[in-house]
Amino acid sequence: MKIMDLSGEWNYKTDYNNEGIIKEFFKDKFENEGFILPASACENGIGKKQEYYDTLTPKAVRAPREKFEYIAPLWLQKKITVPKEFDGKFLRLYLERVNIASELWIDQEKISRQIIELSAPHIYNLTGKLTSGEHILTLRIDNTNLINIDNMASGYSIDTQGIWNGIIGKIELQCEEIFHLENVEIYPSEKGIDIRLVETSDVYSPTIVKEAQLELAVTTPYGEELPSKRVNVEIYNSRQVEHIFYEISDIIFWDEFNPKLYTLEICYTCEGICDRKSFKFGMRTIKSQNKQILLN
Repeated sequence: MKIMDLSGEWNYKTDYNNEGIIKEFFKDKFENEGFILPASACENGIGKKQEYYDTLTPKAVRAPREKFEYIAPLWLQKKITVPKEFDGKFLRLYLERVNIASELWIDQEKISRQIIELSAPHIYNLTGKLTSGEHILTLRIDNTNLINIDNMASGYSIDTQGIWNGIIGKIELQCEEIFHLENVEIYPSEKGIDIRLVETSDVYSPTIVKEAQLELAVTTPYGEELPSKRVNVEIYNSRQVEHIFYEISDIIFWDEFNPKLYTLEICYTCEGICDRKSFKFGMRTIKSQNKQILLN
């Protein structure tokens, strides 16, 4: 996967009265410069300056306070240059740690729907919507109480992390092959590993089926390469799940005193395109017996 890091300086526009969509802020060129991401509005000195108390009272020590409070939509904008090598590939905009909702425009065109997530990353599929060259990304981040959380929720309360606005994790444009492994999960057992794979493709029509191949190779903690396993699959959906068992003999089990790790390499090939990914994992079994939890 290739990554374009979008952290750094963005332009911004405040929207205390929540009128940016009606006034079509996404068509404007934002003049305010210097909003640094990843960070919050408070860290960028934006919002209402908070009062601090001179005496020790229950109200003064109720919760940590930000220096600046900003609870309203906040608009962020950045000009980017997409490289030629991203054309024809799978693209996604990945926003980690957004509080609480986001919306995206590219060159004044709305992309997908509003995303509302407190704990999961906000991900926009831009495949076919973003070509090489210069583009303007405009984000609307809304930290108002859109999902009616009570005032003592750990993820949205001044008593815990505060009601900050911004993006405080990764901000990046991610590029992969159209045919790629979206997700891989590995489940050890006493005889080998059960593998759950999510394959991504360009197959959107139920009448189209494409042939693909999965090649799996495992290396032991001591560098020994075990026999590879090939599986032919039919790709009938743009995002489908495969379950594969890979047998391992003479298992070297993991525990805290012997933290040995295996390596799994998977090559997913379709129409001459190979997406290769590598994963580290430990072999261990967990079960209960006589009210005890047993490892291996």
